[in-house]
Amino acid sequence: MKVNQRVVRTKRLLQEALLRLMNKKPLDKITVKELCEESGINRTTFYRHYGVPRDVLIDMEADFSNQLKERFDVTKINDISSYSEELLTYLYNHSDILKILILNNSADDFMRIINSMFEKVLQSKSKYPAISGADDDNIKLISTYIAGGGYFMLRRWLLEDIRKTPKELSDLILKYMNYSSA
Repeated sequence: MKVNQRVVRTKRLLQEALLRLMNKKPLDKITVKELCEESGINRTTFYRHYGVPRDVLIDMEADFSNQLKERFDVTKINDISSYSEELLTYLYNHSDILKILILNNSADDFMRIINSMFEKVLQSKSKYPAISGADDDNIKLISTYIAGGGYFMLRRWLLEDIRKTPKELSDLILKYMNYSSA
């Protein structure tokens, strides 16, 4: 399917404008009129793609989530430590958008992706002797537990600007994953 470059440009301009406005005030206080003025896009064009400013943020989250899935294919993990550090480095480098998504309660899709990633990792049970006998339901529950803790650890790390490098955080997560699965 060919992507219309005008649509891509319009959405990018609206996303950039939304981010600028959100640096000044909360999302629920941003009007369509303000967003259109800030982006240089007319209201008719806005309504062709979105209903409300929050829809622009949801679109940004979907774009970020898709990029994350494409870049970090869990089926190709060779070394979990390197993979984890690379993933956390990527998230740290994109912390501006992640903070906005987290603070505006639009990180549900992001949380589902993290959970799915952990679930796929854990399905290769041979790498994790402690869960080798786990059935599919247990794998789902274990991955939810790990992903939830990992998500809230990541959230706190980013929002509170905790002075840990991506490698230090990766090592910490993996240390407790290994500890808790023993």
